[in-house]
Amino acid sequence: MEENKLSNDVIEQIKRFDRLHLTREQRLLIELKKCYEENGLFKECKQINTDREWCIYCNSKHFKRNFKN
Repeated sequence: MEENKLSNDVIEQIKRFDRLHLTREQRLLIELKKCYEENGLFKECKQINTDREWCIYCNSKHFKRNFKN
């Protein structure tokens, strides 16, 4: 699984984005902003949480690291 992380620049754009535009990229930014507003940033990786206190990317890393256990 390839890990996709948002840059700090993109996260700042998401935080400031407040207009609705019809381009595909801008619709994606709107969805990311909603996710950011609902769930915030994950403390460990500083990426947008995929749920309130859970990050799919960090959870996958922890699972891989601890697979033997």
